[in-house]
Amino acid sequence: MLNEFISNIGVYDMKIKNIEIEGIGGIKNKLKIDFNDRMNIICGSNGTNKTTILNCIVSFFLFGTNSNLSKNANVDKGLCKVETLFPNKRFEYIVNRFKPSENKSFYDIPLGEKGLNNLINVKINRNFNYKELDAVPKDTNRDRYENSFTNLKGISFEGDKGWFVNRYLYSHVEKALDDVQIINFECAKKCFSILEKDVVFADVDSRTNDIMVNTPMGKIYFEYLSAGYKSCLFILLGIIKEIEFRFTNPPVSVNDFDGIILIDEVDLHLHPQWQAVIVNSLKEIFANAQIIVTTHSPHIIQAAKGNEIIPLIIDEEGNTVIKDICTNEYGFQGWTVEEILVDVMGMKTIHSPFYSKTLTEFEAAINTDNKEVATEKYNILKKMVHPNSYVGKILDIRMAGAGYGD
Repeated sequence: MLNEFISNIGVYDMKIKNIEIEGIGGIKNKLKIDFNDRMNIICGSNGTNKTTILNCIVSFFLFGTNSNLSKNANVDKGLCKVETLFPNKRFEYIVNRFKPSENKSFYDIPLGEKGLNNLINVKINRNFNYKELDAVPKDTNRDRYENSFTNLKGISFEGDKGWFVNRYLYSHVEKALDDVQIINFECAKKCFSILEKDVVFADVDSRTNDIMVNTPMGKIYFEYLSAGYKSCLFILLGIIKEIEFRFTNPPVSVNDFDGIILIDEVDLHLHPQWQAVIVNSLKEIFANAQIIVTTHSPHIIQAAKGNEIIPLIIDEEGNTVIKDICTNEYGFQGWTVEEILVDVMGMKTIHSPFYSKTLTEFEAAINTDNKEVATEKYNILKKMVHPNSYVGKILDIRMAGAGYGD
């Protein structure tokens, strides 16, 4: 059945409609998630099994062993069912492995080379340091085993610098690059300015093969950019390079790639002002891809559309479930960060324990007409809250209402 499916699909035209997971990792109950064919943002606190969901998707595209998955400790076997969008087909695989030393195949029939190319997986380790480039490398010829390993471990920055320098040098040679390579390289150059418009790719140093960037602080090596900036470049340049290396006959531009991109903790290292920028840039650059990311950031949720959010919580029985939240086409763009943290991401409190304790003691003192304690806690709270916070005004009203005002 699976082989017949693979033979009938195009080179890279498969997306996921939904996934159903039961008894895998920390997901003991049956969890079903529906995806749209563009941006999907899985959010929730630690322990809601966001990464497990991504790993289950990776397993669907792998043949052989996936050491990232194990069955839940309370079940005999784990089960994952996947329904694809194009065309509409359903598949499933079983997870028997539990011990880290076990090395078992999760399903017997490989998805095939076309399926392997269709997935690009970005994991959380995405920083890089300066590395000399002694020579301009040629493109890497990938086989199915290398793509399988890359899908399992996540893309690395190994080769990204060499790929970019190669494209820069040959872009100055007439007809050295084909039209698709030129499109991809032009897109890669623009990635340097996505977070900040005054940070711009400058050139490649002919003496050292180093990539140089113009910044407000001067011209620097691109490896000297901040951790957040390098995290962004890791994601964007890494995906562009992967598309070029995987699709050579015919070549595929970043705009035409309509596979699946997975990114764990897309907000990692990024300043809140940059978090929405990276998500919107992903949608713009990879305009036909299905993108599935995880996040802890309320700022990303605040900028997303309503149908892009998949909020996970742990219910009273310890099951991972999707939180039922009413939203519309505007999503949570009118919500405060605090409201998103509590109502969407399930935070029990947004305040420090000391603040919450002091506030509780203040309210108790007001209710029991204990002026001495109420005044003491009031003075502490007034020092703690933001000078322009409405909370300070409410504290004043509470004191005045109790007759303790000046």
